[in-house]
Amino acid sequence: MNGGDRPLRPCPFGVEVDSTEKDLIHRTAGDLGVELTKIHLKRLLAYLDELCLWNRRTNLTGLRSRKRMVVELLADSLVPAPSLPFSASVLDVGSGAGLPGIPLKIVRPDLRVDLLEPSLRRHHFLRQVIRILEMGGIQAVRGRVEDYSLDILEPHGYDVVTARAVSDLRGTVAICSGRVAPGGMLVGFGGRNVEAGLAQARDCIAETGLYLEKSVSYLLPDTAGERHTLFFRKDPIFVEAKEY
Repeated sequence: MNGGDRPLRPCPFGVEVDSTEKDLIHRTAGDLGVELTKIHLKRLLAYLDELCLWNRRTNLTGLRSRKRMVVELLADSLVPAPSLPFSASVLDVGSGAGLPGIPLKIVRPDLRVDLLEPSLRRHHFLRQVIRILEMGGIQAVRGRVEDYSLDILEPHGYDVVTARAVSDLRGTVAICSGRVAPGGMLVGFGGRNVEAGLAQARDCIAETGLYLEKSVSYLLPDTAGERHTLFFRKDPIFVEAKEY
């Protein structure tokens, strides 16, 4: 990609995007430690336009306010970006509307991202976004994380597995840990009750060879309560039996 002078639908890179939204995402991301370039901003807001367009007929998100989408979807998805290894392979489980996988790929083009989504309509949406944003090194895969017959996925696991709205923390660890390569990372997202979630998931975390490496706490504008992004590391020598 050249940063794109080719037009995108419905927001061409050559057309100035809404300055209020642009300022909001730039400021919020900056407060979270993520610096955005002009190209990042245009791609993020072109993605937002496509998300809003599809959301009118397909339930991609329960949010209807573009301002809330900017803060609670786009900015929130960017929190892991500074902590991910360079050129890491990333599996976004239950990607849905492409969160956090697409925003992460936009600001970290070095990442190699697979968006895993079982819903056919959402899978079509993900493929459309990849096409209009002209992004390489990213693909939409239709399937479930528990299906180890999907030979299109990395057979030995991923450097990073993300799961934003798959299940509670215990469920997320149980179904996603098998896709994390030894020494790799599972990234989860939590709200105000993260300590209770960690307590409930403690045994499952240990049984799957994971440990909590760090937790990033932050506030988003006009939202209630502290949020947390959790980074779990898998023991490099952990071996897990998989069902085929």
